[in-house]
Amino acid sequence: MKKLQMLAVLILSLLFVLSCVSDDDDEDQTDTYSGSDTTDTATDTLPGDQTDSDYSDTGHDPADSQSDNDSDTQAPDNDTQPAPDNDTQPAPDNDTTPAPDNDSQPAADDDTESAPDEDVELTEEEKCTAAGGTWNENETESTCTKTANCAEIPENSEPNGETSYTQTYTDGTWSDEIPVEYNSEEAGVCRFKCTVGHFWHDSACIADPCSAETDPCDKENTTPGSCSPIDETTFTCGCIEEYHWENNECTSNSRTEVACTGLPEKAHWNIEDLEGETTTPVIDQTWNDETQLWEPSEKGENGTQTEGCYFSCNENYGWAVAGEIGKCLQECSLTSETPCKDSANGRIWSARPTYYKTWSEAKEYCENLEEGGYPQGTWQLPTINDLRTIIVRCTYNMPGGDCEVTDECTTSSCYNNLVCNNTNHKECKTDNNSNDSCGSHSKLCETNTLWSTSKNGSNAWIVKFSEGNIGYSSTDNNTTHPVRCVIRYNLNENEGEDSGNQDD
Repeated sequence: MKKLQMLAVLILSLLFVLSCVSDDDDEDQTDTYSGSDTTDTATDTLPGDQTDSDYSDTGHDPADSQSDNDSDTQAPDNDTQPAPDNDTQPAPDNDTTPAPDNDSQPAADDDTESAPDEDVELTEEEKCTAAGGTWNENETESTCTKTANCAEIPENSEPNGETSYTQTYTDGTWSDEIPVEYNSEEAGVCRFKCTVGHFWHDSACIADPCSAETDPCDKENTTPGSCSPIDETTFTCGCIEEYHWENNECTSNSRTEVACTGLPEKAHWNIEDLEGETTTPVIDQTWNDETQLWEPSEKGENGTQTEGCYFSCNENYGWAVAGEIGKCLQECSLTSETPCKDSANGRIWSARPTYYKTWSEAKEYCENLEEGGYPQGTWQLPTINDLRTIIVRCTYNMPGGDCEVTDECTTSSCYNNLVCNNTNHKECKTDNNSNDSCGSHSKLCETNTLWSTSKNGSNAWIVKFSEGNIGYSSTDNNTTHPVRCVIRYNLNENEGEDSGNQDD
């Protein structure tokens, strides 16, 4: 391309030179051809004609013999071959920006040999030095070692052995560090003991109360020099025969007239005074070295015994233990307070809130309930078996009745509508229960429908206590019923003896 551009420039330059050659003493106004006219007139029609007088000759042809009206300013170029390019140097490239690289693939790497690896493998000794160790070479074995210091020991302690040790470097790794440890009995590497006046307690060396100038065990009924520290302020001492250490002193192994404790609410002691009034019992006790306890215990227990620390629940109340909590509760009845206990079935029932709840809300309510001294997590939403225990005067749906819906059978196949939900049972009609002032079929005078936690698909089993019937309701958020919560407790051998049971 550059050669063609240079050829065009040369041709144009040649034509320009030819057009610039002078027209010797030509006097006509339009003659553009260089010639020797000196006396042309206005009628001269030929070049070189002294009488040329035309003004229209514009041609450059020296042989022009006729007046013409040429309008082109150059003679035609009839060359069939371009002028030769005699340049010996290429034209300079004035581009300041390199041409873009449009290659989509990287240039092939034709190297067949990998670059030489100039790394030099270190010797074992050089590796040892680089790791901060010392190279130990002998005839049989060479090793790399270093001296390591034990970690810092606790305050008020001192070393009980060597404070440094040797580590060995093998395959690029140092041998394990030795941790510091308390050991006052045997010296060793990185071991420590407490300084004088201190002893080891809860991972620290603390002040020793037995190190006082005056022996704290040098007093009545104690053995001098037997002090054993417990913490910074407390200690124990050895005691003489028939004494033991208790409450920071040596105490006799026997004591008399100890008053009983732990009488619960709604209860009374089983011993009476001379006037026939119940009174707090007193007992004699002996110390048991094995259990480290006084026997018998002064803590009250529920029972019928008259000797010792025993109590009974008041009239119309009975003893119920749920978990580790024992209480005297009223037997569940039409008029009982809550919580109340159903001693026939081993249940404790809560009060019923006045507002209705969905099934999910009822379940959450019972799980979070705190009532009657029973903490959160003790109560739960009753199962269908639990609810059936408080049905009365409707044997079809009471425990063991013909209705087969139980905790063990909660599917629809267990439900017989004619049995479980039949209001035509003469026995279950409310108007035949003249002794039921509540008009219900519940030990608790419950007239509402209560939720159970027992489910059948998207439904939960319920008991309608106004009729004594068992049915089911949807557990969605559009269905609400009242709720009572329950605790299952363990029946004991004294159950019912002082509970003041009353007929329903």
